[in-house]
Amino acid sequence: MQGRALRFARAVRVPTLILWGEEDRLASFPAARKLLSIIPPELRRLEVIAGERHMLTRGARRRETAGLIARWIEQTVICERPAEAG
Repeated sequence: MQGRALRFARAVRVPTLILWGEEDRLASFPAARKLLSIIPPELRRLEVIAGERHMLTRGARRRETAGLIARWIEQTVICERPAEAG
């Protein structure tokens, strides 16, 4: 998994949110940081979810995680564009 993820990360040219569960046993924190280091700084954001494992949207803090994702989308992806000249 890590090799494919790292190859993909080299091609990232869009805003990227990386979520990592503090208790994740499938993806280590050093692996998450390595992935983060490959993505250009202006495009990346890492959020660590305390007490959670790999399946963040199914854990005890799933609503908090969903809210975090929604806020990131609102702040990063959804942006107001000026009205186009007609």
